[in-house]
Amino acid sequence: MVKAKKTASGRLPAADLVTWGTAAARAWPELQPLLRWFSEHKRDLPWRHTRDPYKIWLSEVMLQQTQAQTVIPYYQNFLQRFPTVRELAAAPQAEVLKAWEGLGYYSRARNLHAGAKYIIETCGGCFPESAEALLKVPGIGRYTAGSVASLAFAQPVGAVDGNVLRVLCRLGNYPWQQGNARDRRAGEALLDCLHQTGRYPAGPLNESLIELGAVICRPGAQANCPACPLQIVCKARLSGQVQALPGPARRLAPLPVEQRSFLLLINQADQTWGFVQRPASGLLAGFWEFPSLDGKVSQEEIDRYLEEQGYRVLHLDYLGQRRQIFTHLIWDCDFWRAEVSLPLASGPPAVTVSPPGEPPGLAALPDGQTARQLAEPGQAYTPVPRKPVPAAPAPAAEQAPGFSQPTSWLSPAGAAARFTFPRVLQSFLPEPGAAAPLS
Repeated sequence: MVKAKKTASGRLPAADLVTWGTAAARAWPELQPLLRWFSEHKRDLPWRHTRDPYKIWLSEVMLQQTQAQTVIPYYQNFLQRFPTVRELAAAPQAEVLKAWEGLGYYSRARNLHAGAKYIIETCGGCFPESAEALLKVPGIGRYTAGSVASLAFAQPVGAVDGNVLRVLCRLGNYPWQQGNARDRRAGEALLDCLHQTGRYPAGPLNESLIELGAVICRPGAQANCPACPLQIVCKARLSGQVQALPGPARRLAPLPVEQRSFLLLINQADQTWGFVQRPASGLLAGFWEFPSLDGKVSQEEIDRYLEEQGYRVLHLDYLGQRRQIFTHLIWDCDFWRAEVSLPLASGPPAVTVSPPGEPPGLAALPDGQTARQLAEPGQAYTPVPRKPVPAAPAPAAEQAPGFSQPTSWLSPAGAAARFTFPRVLQSFLPEPGAAAPLS
């Protein structure tokens, strides 16, 4: 047997991974019991009834960071809206994000859309069959490429996610650590070499390892070793290390916290709400939200700021605080409801009727930018110009910062049905077709 040098931490240098994987695969225990178990006990999931690469790709993207039972209705609804990769590629990104709403991690939806465009424009609408070619598709990484190649095209390549890595780690009793990139590469090398032995069909082997990790070989004390079809060959079970493997991830620094104060502005005249659109790049790019002020502000500061913008504040109520946790930061959000009358100089929002069958038009904004205005189908609301902040503002410590985007006055039900909002704001919006909550 070929022996490879180990580092001081017990892990292999990257250059030795293939050599080590080949040797480990030759000595690996028989996995036929796993394949028989999977055939008899696998969950009935909708993406397991197809070998369509588009549908498999969609399921794998949705299953990242999300449990299977949560994914099922989103998967089915998304396929109803975009049944083929061509229809997904042709759709506006805003529609794709709206169909994704509720699943979170919206970069997955943007990458999926970009990947669909690549497949149509560069690959002529045909999915690449090899993992190497799939890696060229925007948004497809090592795991997804291996999954699509093996499940749709029976290519002998591994697909290592967290579940699979945990199974391999325990079977071999390796000192791997959660979230360690080098340990993941070792798992990928091992599984690729297992495929290259030719002893097992590619798709079923990958699926059975994923299933075992998802329902039996679970993290820590959740592991159900008595039900495992590989318990008699699992080295971690024999050494009493199941709950300790893989080792805990390296502790990360605390996430930074941003304080924001959102304003649910309601125009008393027609009960439209004020909305702003986030920038086209960055966090939650292109999403819609309520106007907000940076920091934690008092009722007096909000009241004064709205009056400086030309609004007459009729009622101002504090609705409470909520938190949204992102992968790299935390929002601590205060919510205020303000019923206002719009500046008298501008009058009520002007309604322009678009030609039948066409979406609302683009209304010019005071600073020369444009934003799509939506009220009900066939209508568009012209935004109300904001009154400039006085030339001699109050000291910074006493003055709340202004809105970062122009405010558009829209029907809340129409906005909820058509636009995508951050999760922390969605509960304040009415269900599509329902009357807007006013308290």
